[in-house]
Amino acid sequence: MNKQFLLWPGSKTQLAPRIGAMIPQNTQTYVEPFVGSGAVFFRNGLNNALLSDINTELINTFRVVRDDLDNLIDLLTEYSQRSCQEFYYAIRNLDRDDQAFASLSNLERAARFMYINRRGYCGLYRTNRAGQCNVSYNHNEKRELFNASLLRQCSKQLDQDVQLECMDYVRAIKRAPENSFVYLDPPYVPLSASESFVGYQPGEFGLKQHTELRNLCLELDGRGIKFVQSNSDTEIVRDLYAGFTIETVDVRRKISARTRGQYMTREVLISN
Repeated sequence: MNKQFLLWPGSKTQLAPRIGAMIPQNTQTYVEPFVGSGAVFFRNGLNNALLSDINTELINTFRVVRDDLDNLIDLLTEYSQRSCQEFYYAIRNLDRDDQAFASLSNLERAARFMYINRRGYCGLYRTNRAGQCNVSYNHNEKRELFNASLLRQCSKQLDQDVQLECMDYVRAIKRAPENSFVYLDPPYVPLSASESFVGYQPGEFGLKQHTELRNLCLELDGRGIKFVQSNSDTEIVRDLYAGFTIETVDVRRKISARTRGQYMTREVLISN
């Protein structure tokens, strides 16, 4: 099993084996519309997949890891040698100049994304309303910038009949073919009324979108397509998915608006 090569808030590293065990043996295509770091995909050794996300920089990075890995490793090696706070902000702020950012190659954009992922705060990739990355430099970051061996394993897996698409979850779910399995990891419903629906891209994933996602799950169920969804253990989620199987899981997380360090939280796995 491969590990994912990106850090990611809310990564399903801990739940990947359990979710993998829920995938039917006769599944022909794995579909993940909110792919993020791809923890479930990589850690279960999956192939023949449709992986998608609305984050264009993320999908571009996956494609470069698959198609141009040697040059990516060379550029990341250079970034590792030059890495410091000043260099971080110079790389991060390239998107402040539309013309300069548009001139970047896919390779340069992927290296920038991975550098921010490893040297920014806790693996976040968050943008403001203008679509500019605004993640602060992590002064305590001591992780290696990349692991060449892991990248080569991931590159090989992504080359096993895997489609990488930048699209919204509606299009991705509707593209799920017969005999596929769909794993859904949307932005979670807030745990309390005092919290807001949060996303890391411009735009909101609120109650309207969660209701739409539930309706799409009903469509999948009507087509005989199996799915599993991760979400927060809240009354809203339980009401939306009444009638489906809801399993409670305890998960250790590292980012919280209320606490520092690790904390335990309760989540749910919804399935048909």
